[in-house]
Amino acid sequence: MLFRSGYRLEVANRLFGQAGIPWAAGFLAVCEEDWHAPMEELDFAADPEGARDTINGWVSDRTEGRIPDLLPAGVVTGDTRLVLANAIYFLADWWTRFDEKETYKGDFHRLDGSRVQADLMQLDLAEVEDHRVRARSDGEVTAVRLPYEDDEVSAYVLIPEERDGLPALEARLDSGTFDDLIAGLEAGAYLDEGVVVLPKFEIRWKASLVPALRTLGVTDLFDGLLADLSPMADDGAADGFYVAEVLHEAWVRVDEAGTEAAAATAVIVNDTSAGFSMVADHPFLLVIRDDLTGSVLFVARVTDPTAE
Repeated sequence: MLFRSGYRLEVANRLFGQAGIPWAAGFLAVCEEDWHAPMEELDFAADPEGARDTINGWVSDRTEGRIPDLLPAGVVTGDTRLVLANAIYFLADWWTRFDEKETYKGDFHRLDGSRVQADLMQLDLAEVEDHRVRARSDGEVTAVRLPYEDDEVSAYVLIPEERDGLPALEARLDSGTFDDLIAGLEAGAYLDEGVVVLPKFEIRWKASLVPALRTLGVTDLFDGLLADLSPMADDGAADGFYVAEVLHEAWVRVDEAGTEAAAATAVIVNDTSAGFSMVADHPFLLVIRDDLTGSVLFVARVTDPTAE
């Protein structure tokens, strides 16, 4: 858990394990000391729905109620033996807030060519003495850094020059190209003038990560015959353990005041037996980055700011 003046960034991990299993002391020590994930014992075998409610309650508490139901009914069963839960919550005001009086209704162009009316926030940089906004363009994408209060965490808006250019941007964006964009922004001066237009939006995404993990080559972990999680417990109690599901949910809201975001992930282990002018009026990426450590905290793909 991390607290800094001016904004909140909280991260929490927790293990929820089947009561009565002889969990290995070394496994528990690594989880608690290295990952700050202490064990809480539940009885999945006798009351899987009660255990699910307990885990969902823990996640909801750690995300200020923004992720209230990470685990849907039926995903925790009597065969569940362990759930590893992670939750992250972020709340920050912009270094320079957008004036609500300047927000207007305007067209946002979706990938399919249609348009939707969105609330577009506007910031005239010439009217702000110390905005600390930086921007650069390579002809294909415009990158803008919008710092949050204390100037330690920032939102990076990556908007392709073409209205239908988001898929191409995503295809070429990796850690190297993103780092190059950041380096270029950090080397540049704060803008003297220009206008930044950004839509207000609130988006939520929830999905299983298993297909993506399989695509990345993680396969044995999901196979009850091939997975080897035996070091988790003593006396062979974890010999049949495998990962049955990996669920992730994320929520982000951006408005004139700043940004609020929450995300949670649950790994479920069963037993076999997270003048410049930039107008973001078409699909773009929003990356929230801790500028002190270089860690990317959230990535949002905004294709329709009016859709939740």
